[in-house]
Amino acid sequence: MERSKEISLSPGLLGAVEPLELVIMDDLGKIIYELRTHLHLENMPQPRFAMEVRLQEDGSWQSLGNGDGEIQAGESPSIRIRVNNSGNRESGNTVLQLTRFSGDIRIPRGRVQLGPLNSGVFLEDSLVFRIPEGKQVKGIMKLEVRDQNSSLPGLVYSWAPGEPLPEHKLQGPFIESLRLSREAPEVIAKGLDHLFRLTGLIRDPEGLKEFYVFVNGRKVHYRQFDGIPAVRSKKKISLSLRLPNGRNQVEIFARDTDGLSAQKRLHWWNWSELGRS
Repeated sequence: MERSKEISLSPGLLGAVEPLELVIMDDLGKIIYELRTHLHLENMPQPRFAMEVRLQEDGSWQSLGNGDGEIQAGESPSIRIRVNNSGNRESGNTVLQLTRFSGDIRIPRGRVQLGPLNSGVFLEDSLVFRIPEGKQVKGIMKLEVRDQNSSLPGLVYSWAPGEPLPEHKLQGPFIESLRLSREAPEVIAKGLDHLFRLTGLIRDPEGLKEFYVFVNGRKVHYRQFDGIPAVRSKKKISLSLRLPNGRNQVEIFARDTDGLSAQKRLHWWNWSELGRS
């Protein structure tokens, strides 16, 4: 006899690895089959955003200014944003948002709903901010693009109006191919039965700045790439982690030279007391 059960999964609520426990019992409640394993959900479809940003203060794209390329008090510059989705899933309700962190900045047009954005498609719009008369051109703003219909994080870029906007495309690091498994048998043979091996890959076209790993809220690894040429394209991860019995949460963070970040979570149940993982 063969039976199947369909399970609905929400990629924004789950980690890249999740524990799975399956128990089959007979009519008397006796366990006849038991399985403890982990699901690797790395390739679940999701949107992936990238954006090109340009400053306008010449009257175009809803801006107000003298067009000299400099932000001045009394002007209302706009940030012209061209967004594309390079992921493998549609963004159901794409939102652009501009938020003030600090400074005397006003934001008369800080949120735009672009709607659905299919993979490989580009959309373009603008957000407007204003420097009041008599105020200094300083402060920090956060520019974000995300899918409002998803719990997945979007693309977030912090910018100071006194600094130039980047000329290259902003897309941030991408963490992929994450795997968590027991260490090699020769390591286990030394009595280190709580050691696991985390492997993966971080990609970033503009250069990786740093990455760090937390286990159950405690930082266990950190590496910074400042002071050496930017690490472009790919960086392999291979770390030994100690995971206690029971449920564990492993979090991997990566940040690039643009200040853009990515995060992945892995939920791992260490069943070593049962001799299995």
